[in-house]
Amino acid sequence: MNEGDVAAFVETIAAALDLHAIRRDLRAIPDARWPAVRDALRVRLGQEGPGEAGRAPLRQGLPLAERFRTLSALLLRQVRLEKRDLVEAEDARRTIRPD
Repeated sequence: MNEGDVAAFVETIAAALDLHAIRRDLRAIPDARWPAVRDALRVRLGQEGPGEAGRAPLRQGLPLAERFRTLSALLLRQVRLEKRDLVEAEDARRTIRPD
């Protein structure tokens, strides 16, 4: 997996909605390439998507559905956050190995 492959993979993961397939794809990344892929995914999945609320509208007392332009933006944000969790779980799985 070269630099171009990493960028293409990251965009594929960013666009994907099937969390089970994403988990499977993350596990298939060779150990030698994992740090580069992990870092690129952290950056990409850390970016807010179209229609997501910025930090300011996320204040207490404002109903969640009103913080986003559309309900689909709310759902896509939740999927993006789940993807971030999958990346962190995969990183932990690769880091903590039994001897």
